[in-house]
Amino acid sequence: MRKIDKKLNGTYEKILQTTIKLIQEEGSKNLTMKKVAEKAKVNKALVNYHFTGKENLIKEAVSVMSKDLWAIFDVLDNYDLDARSRFKKFLTDFLNQLVKFKESVKYLLCEEEFLFDEQRQFSAYVKNVGLPKMKKVLFEIIGEESRVSENLIIMQMLGALALPNLINSKENGVFKFKLPEIEKQVEIIVERL
Repeated sequence: MRKIDKKLNGTYEKILQTTIKLIQEEGSKNLTMKKVAEKAKVNKALVNYHFTGKENLIKEAVSVMSKDLWAIFDVLDNYDLDARSRFKKFLTDFLNQLVKFKESVKYLLCEEEFLFDEQRQFSAYVKNVGLPKMKKVLFEIIGEESRVSENLIIMQMLGALALPNLINSKENGVFKFKLPEIEKQVEIIVERL
């Protein structure tokens, strides 16, 4: 990627944020440099100048998205909070990101092929750092019994929280009732541990 001229930094950010928004709304497969330029209200040549192609543009967007998600795991190490509070905060922040950026998170976690190092790094981070952090906090909350089924408990909790919000976030949602706020959903699930 090219070094950014300070005068053009606003344009660079505008293009990058537009790209992230388009990935969220339409996915990366439908993304074009022309579409990004139109939505960002900049010349296509500026998009090419800053990113030199669709692949680099998506790579930068993925990098920004993954950094935001990596930061969510940090709360699990905040020992100023008790274990339940840390777990609630983590789940709330993760779910908020998931709902807000569902296409982006899907791109980071669920793409069949890892197209970029950022995807590989994020996947490795979740597996090698994020999951062990979640297991450690879960152990603090429910003790030794969590060792037997900790992976299952974590997957069930994430699924129980994510699925209704993703299904219900569509205009023609399956559920015809209003879900409680995300914080309340997390509280209900975590308090039952």
